[in-house]
Amino acid sequence: MSGAASGPAWASALWLLLVAPALLYAAGPISPCSPASADHCGFDRPEDLAMLPGGRWLAVSQKSAVAPLLLLDTVSGERVPATFQNGSPRPVAAWSEGACAGPPAVFEPAGIAVQRVDGELWLAAINHAKPARIELFALAGTAEQPAPEWRDCVAVPEQYALNDVALATDGSLYATHMFTPATSAAAGARLRARFLAGEPTGHALRWRRGAGWSKVQGTELSFANGIALSHDGRWLAVSGTFDQAVLLVDLAGPERAPRRPSPRRVALGLQPDNLTPAGAAGFIVAGHTGVPVTGVDPCRPPDAAPCGFPFAVAQLSAPVGAAAPLLSTVLDDPGLRTPGASVAVRDGDRLFLGSAFGDRVSVRRVVGR
Repeated sequence: MSGAASGPAWASALWLLLVAPALLYAAGPISPCSPASADHCGFDRPEDLAMLPGGRWLAVSQKSAVAPLLLLDTVSGERVPATFQNGSPRPVAAWSEGACAGPPAVFEPAGIAVQRVDGELWLAAINHAKPARIELFALAGTAEQPAPEWRDCVAVPEQYALNDVALATDGSLYATHMFTPATSAAAGARLRARFLAGEPTGHALRWRRGAGWSKVQGTELSFANGIALSHDGRWLAVSGTFDQAVLLVDLAGPERAPRRPSPRRVALGLQPDNLTPAGAAGFIVAGHTGVPVTGVDPCRPPDAAPCGFPFAVAQLSAPVGAAAPLLSTVLDDPGLRTPGASVAVRDGDRLFLGSAFGDRVSVRRVVGR
């Protein structure tokens, strides 16, 4: 694991809070999920999670061809898969503006996000199938029995390799462009060298109706990975896996500000993956610890799940008026019985963990943090 990313003095000090003690553990197989545990078993690499309002239903994206996107009832364990009817009514303010002909022929979801837009609850999901798109699902039904139904999409230009998505209350989308894909072995070697050096390879993007895609200035990162909007709408958080850092972009009043401030850089003692909102102005971030850049390679083959490695979960907040963001460790885990987490969602004292290398949605209890 590379050292902490450079940054302001307060950022250099904050990363020490998250250094994992279990540096000698390596990635490898762990015990199968037990139905007797609090975990929800039977998932296929549930990479990303998003909590619906109310704290009962959890959206899950996974590799399963049968149910790549579903809602999980965290109380009963019931699962409601997304549906793709061609005849579903389009929203009044369509994202595609008429350019999206219908549901995807192939759906390979990655990052997801849930947000209320124009009074309706929506779910956005990056689709890695070709051509790449961001799929938009209306969360229809009732609060007791919601159901994700496909409605629309936004096309993704070929030059972008997106990983995660955030959905704003005005319908705008934010996403992470990880890197320019390598087209040869030599280009792949150069890209990996940039990862090892923590050099920028990607950045955050914004999509708006009528304006299309644009770069979010100042968000250059090494493997731009997770992205999320705070519940109060002020902060955009973007994680850089090989920077071992998160950037906080202040979205408050950018049109009125004569000079928009540079993003705040928060250095971490982990390689951050996905981000989820927590509280009014905070975030939960999960990431690898104790393994080098290539440390999770044994977990990548399809038959390697469940696969565990050291990880940590941190809570980050940026209250108005604070001199610096606040950072604390929520969970520090050696990965011996839980697959290394790629995402964490907090609801009160419950912590839900998803893993790109796992077979379960893990449930932990956290107290007083």
